[in-house]
Amino acid sequence: VLYPSAAEARDIVDESESKWTECGGFSVAVDDPQGSYIWQVENAGSDGDVITQVVAQEDADGWNCQHAMTSVSNLVVETRACAFGIGDDAQTMAAEIVDRAVKAAK
Repeated sequence: VLYPSAAEARDIVDESESKWTECGGFSVAVDDPQGSYIWQVENAGSDGDVITQVVAQEDADGWNCQHAMTSVSNLVVETRACAFGIGDDAQTMAAEIVDRAVKAAK
């Protein structure tokens, strides 16, 4: 998402990190037509300018999702990746998108 300024983009990421931090360490029950699920929301973390958070579905043999967000200039990048035994896939995607945006801007 493009914002009017780099400061506004960074503010979005900072606000999101604060909200993600508040949500860490909780379980969330989700009901949908296919069944009921409990997701464990892990604590948010950061690696440089990228914030991340993992949610793991209980009793799903390791199915989990990583959520990542970062900004560069006035661009905010948000990604999500889900898999069995997810690693840093969402973080990697966000970093690659930022790298491409920087190269395209040159």
